[in-house]
Amino acid sequence: MQLPPQVELSATSLEVIARDFGIQGEQVTRMSDSGIFNAIYRLGDHSLLRVPRNHPAQFEALEREAFIVPRARAAGIRTPELLRYDPSRKLLPAPYAVFELIGGTTLEPGAGHPMITNADAWSELGRDLAILHTKMAEEGLRTGEEIPEATELLAQRGREGWLSDLDVEWLADWLERLTGAAGEPHICATHGDIQATNVLVDDTGAYRALIDWGSAKQDDPACDFAGVPLRVVPPMLSGYQTAGGGASGMAARIVRRHLQLSLLFLPRGAVPSQSWAERPLPMLLEALHFFADPPLGWEDLGPVSPVSE
Repeated sequence: MQLPPQVELSATSLEVIARDFGIQGEQVTRMSDSGIFNAIYRLGDHSLLRVPRNHPAQFEALEREAFIVPRARAAGIRTPELLRYDPSRKLLPAPYAVFELIGGTTLEPGAGHPMITNADAWSELGRDLAILHTKMAEEGLRTGEEIPEATELLAQRGREGWLSDLDVEWLADWLERLTGAAGEPHICATHGDIQATNVLVDDTGAYRALIDWGSAKQDDPACDFAGVPLRVVPPMLSGYQTAGGGASGMAARIVRRHLQLSLLFLPRGAVPSQSWAERPLPMLLEALHFFADPPLGWEDLGPVSPVSE
């Protein structure tokens, strides 16, 4: 993945921002560059400075965050407070924002990491998504970007040689059955980038917050269940439905979206520095893992072997 360059910041500019928040220059720490959208600086123990990469689309993403985060907090969604948004570019050569630092770690998987087994955290995330999808107006948000339909992507990947004719036929049957069960989505406000790197938990594994709202948009709510392993979707939906979320055909649309993104990302190749949801193969492998022993109620949404038919 080719990302825009980071914005160059002077030590003087960083010191000015830090002083505004009562922080000395030596307490400003540059954090990991694993993020796609922003460079992140820790300002002492209570706040984070975020500066988008040098590209108009990244600047717009920060503007969306500044728009939706206060509204999300007012609706009761757990997310860090926006302390400042400055689009003026008087101090820095880019817009910037300062957010509350609430601490915790993400659910991004690692060796021995309880990403899959932390059902309580995923359920609590589902509760916050229900608030977002049912209680927040989508006005003021962009519409979701159009990506090719899963069937179109499937045919393209077959022509490119990623898949054989047998693979294409098998996946086409799966997608056709999912489409028949999916129904029509209702469009609502969505986070747009639900993945483990954007879910914070404390040191006991308890859910803390949902972060990184730069991809917020109007879209099918099922898309907010597509950047995580399918094995955590049932607990997410449990919390979601308890908090008043839910729609006909949601599960089928979630599975179809997983397959669509798997096919979309396939040509990326190896991207070792990126998260689980940004890599091309984990989502497809996870779907096969999930349907090897699907939970009750999901059996009819899995693949069917042509041999068994």
